[in-house]
Amino acid sequence: MLSIRKINPMVRAIGTMGVVAGLVGAITFAQLTSNTVALDTNNVTVATATLAIGVDCNPINETTGIQGFSVPALAPGSSSSITFCLTNTGTVPLSITAAVPETLGSTAAADTTMTIDCGLGAPQSGTLDDWGSGTFSTQLNAGAQASCTGTVALSGSYTGPGGASVGTFTVNFTGTQVE
Repeated sequence: MLSIRKINPMVRAIGTMGVVAGLVGAITFAQLTSNTVALDTNNVTVATATLAIGVDCNPINETTGIQGFSVPALAPGSSSSITFCLTNTGTVPLSITAAVPETLGSTAAADTTMTIDCGLGAPQSGTLDDWGSGTFSTQLNAGAQASCTGTVALSGSYTGPGGASVGTFTVNFTGTQVE
């Protein structure tokens, strides 16, 4: 093996400069042909769309249901009302729909009109027999509340049997995220 001390100093200097030049060239080439950028400090929070219902507009957290109409003897031409509150406890605006999922199919249901007014545009109204579903024309913004009035009215021309029941029904309110 050849000892490095026996190599001419000039050749050693040229060799060292060649190695340094090769390293500098390789590093420069790597720097010119690669580039790294970053999209950093990412934070994604998922929105919530939650509709709550309550007897009044005090802070409410009920997300399943409250007691509805309980009218023991509605006379022809009369009405009965209840008040309740819808609250958007989520973080996005909601489009609100109201629907009666049951088909009641009675003479009393055909002559009983239910109107729900939550101050969200036009009130929803129809006979209990054909109430179906409807969407309020104004959305309920995140954190907002809507004070609602529900009214049932029996037609003055009702001639069915006294003591007839319209049947048990539910009014479902659904909040859907506005995109």
